[in-house]
This record gives sequence, C-alpha cells and structure tokens, in this order.
Amino acid sequence: EIERMARTSRALLLFLLPVVAAMGPVEHLANHFMMAKAKVAPAPPKPTSLGTRMVLGALGGMGAATVCHPLDVIRVQMQLDGGGGAAKSYKNPLDAAAQIIKRKGLFQGLYTGIDAAYLRQWTYGS
Repeated sequence: EIERMARTSRALLLFLLPVVAAMGPVEHLANHFMMAKAKVAPAPPKPTSLGTRMVLGALGGMGAATVCHPLDVIRVQMQLDGGGGAAKSYKNPLDAAAQIIKRKGLFQGLYTGIDAAYLRQWTYGS
C-alpha cells in the first residue's frame, strides 16, 4: 500500500513539476500578447506652464536654503571667531551650533537672515 502511494505521488510529482514550472512563462507570454492588443497609447503629458515652473523652482531653492542656511551661519560665525586677536570661543562646528542656539535660540540664532536667503532664492531660483 505504501509503495503504491509512493509511486503515485512520484508520478504525480513528475507530471506536475514541468507543468508548474511552465506556468510562469506561459502566463507571462499570454498576458504579453493579450495586453499588446488592448494597450492604448498613453496621453502625452501636459506641458507645465512657465509660472508653475517658476514657482516650483523658487520653492525648491527656498527648501534648499532652509537646510543650508544654518550651516552658513555656523561657518560665518566660526570665521569671525577669534578676530582681532581675541581668543577663539568655538572648538568645532557642533560646539559653535550649540553655543549659538544657547545664546540666541534656534530661530534667532541659526536662522538669522533667512528672509534675505528666501528672497534671493525666490528671485534666482525662478
């Protein structure tokens, strides 16, 4: 009884294995040919207006300024630090950022002059 079941299951496996292995490619080919007939050419994209491109360019530049402006503030403060023979008060950029935030706060310290950077990006980026 067990031998008969083993032979049956082996025969079934030998029969089904090629069928199952061929299903993927056959299904792919069937879908490919069936969909080739049903495909409709996509509509061409609408051209973006000049005003929209200008606004998007300006907003992208303003986003970049939002990220980069604190780094510029830290760089300038570190360049000015120790000027005129005074002792340097910043050890590294992280120390400079911490001291600026502690002294003036986040927005008044690291984002000082961001309005001018936004104006520059609004006019140059668009």
